[in-house]
Amino acid sequence: MGLDAVYRGIEYIRWSLVVAVTDIAALTILLLLATLISPFAAYILSLLIYYVVPISSVIPYALLAVLWVMGFRGLWSLGSRYFMGFLGSVLLVISYFINVAYVAYVLIMVLMGKLPMPSFLVYRDLVLYQSRLILVLSLYLPLPTLISVLMGLVGSSLSLITLYRLGSDYSAKPLKVGSLLSILGALLIIDVPLIGGLILTIGLVLSIMGLGIAMNNLERSTT
Repeated sequence: MGLDAVYRGIEYIRWSLVVAVTDIAALTILLLLATLISPFAAYILSLLIYYVVPISSVIPYALLAVLWVMGFRGLWSLGSRYFMGFLGSVLLVISYFINVAYVAYVLIMVLMGKLPMPSFLVYRDLVLYQSRLILVLSLYLPLPTLISVLMGLVGSSLSLITLYRLGSDYSAKPLKVGSLLSILGALLIIDVPLIGGLILTIGLVLSIMGLGIAMNNLERSTT
């Protein structure tokens, strides 16, 4: 594949990051509402994450996964040092299918009337440990969902490291900074989700800007 494939790949990655920014920003707002406005909102949030979020995120997650893997497949054309990003995107796609399997399970259980409601214990723990909402909620989510989250985190990190390399190779400082902030934010979400979500959102926005700079510098270097 030639440079056209690389350019298309970068555009695919940019669009996938737009989807990711929208999703992360929405979740961060939900977390903020749950921790600052009302303790009862924490219980409502637990219901949203347990039922609504996995289902409503299927389509955005599908777009992100497909665009991510297509984008890094094209970026791989620049050389073997970018293969890590493609590997990370494949892990993200596998994570997506695990998530889809869980959503299918949820729908079947709803139709059969056998889906259990989160106990009020979840609400109590959210109030007590609201600075670590994701950590608390993980205690009540099915194992496949946790595996999907962890695999997605690893895959995204590998891909973001590759974006850092792209920013370094083609003098796109916002991309370098954005990639590092995105990795930091993704890790912090596990322990301090509000701060992590904010940092991740900023990092992804910088990465979107930096990809444009990297593509322009790549075009200039080949003309």
